[in-house]
Amino acid sequence: MIASASALGASALTLLACRYLSNRCEAHDNVYETEKFFGEYLIFHFGKPDELLPYGFGPHDSLDFPKRCALECIKHIGDNVPSIALDIGCAVGRSSFELAKRFDQVVGIDFSHGFINACNQLKTYGRLEYSVQTEGSLVSKHVAEVDLDIVSKSHCTMFVSVGLQVRKVISTM
Repeated sequence: MIASASALGASALTLLACRYLSNRCEAHDNVYETEKFFGEYLIFHFGKPDELLPYGFGPHDSLDFPKRCALECIKHIGDNVPSIALDIGCAVGRSSFELAKRFDQVVGIDFSHGFINACNQLKTYGRLEYSVQTEGSLVSKHVAEVDLDIVSKSHCTMFVSVGLQVRKVISTM
């Protein structure tokens, strides 16, 4: 395999690897496109403390991690605020919405089309109902909400799914 690999060249191997990975990353095989992961990400990003730690004990310092990440970025830029922020791997968008409080425009990018749909629904309606698997087949209903001031800024946040486009480009190689 090593001798034949060197004969093919790096570009041919790259092409083969990309085709292999794109075939393995169909939407139905991608765990990030499942209802289970969708709910877990939404509760992690937008869940209230009593929803995440229902028994009153646990790592309270770990709550609101996406919000704290955005605030940490904002803290370090000071008064020299650029007009655009880029959130690569935005998932369901909590950090992007927090960044939009300080930046004129925020672009959130993620591979998951489902996550980006959730971001755009939150931007449009300010809320999104979802469910989380709690135990076995039991689920609990929740609502993700974003600040209406952010939602009313139509220019503030744009969410883009790159996963499907990247797969299309790879499959045409």
